[in-house]
Amino acid sequence: MTSGNVRSFTKANFTSDVLNSPLPVMLHFYATWAEPCKQLTPIINSLADKYADQIVFGNVDVDRDEELALEYGVTSVPTIFLIVDGAVKHQLTGYKDRQFLDIFCNQNLSK
Repeated sequence: MTSGNVRSFTKANFTSDVLNSPLPVMLHFYATWAEPCKQLTPIINSLADKYADQIVFGNVDVDRDEELALEYGVTSVPTIFLIVDGAVKHQLTGYKDRQFLDIFCNQNLSK
């Protein structure tokens, strides 16, 4: 189940919706077949609801948008990027629990 606050990003909307976003973007590169991604999805959904007005949350399916995954050097999933003003500010690889990601979001809010 996906939260209404989590967007799907593709090559087609990436520049306008990620790189040109006025808010930080938490970008989750995932694969539907990967168990850690399945475990991370409800956490991302919950955080997207909590931080809806402060951070844009979105997913990139590495199997459907392989070009974006290659462009960002994604070699394992899940991988999370925090994009601020069109540039990568942080990269996290592997499963992270809700507490870790909640603290991470708080530390990276626009002031």
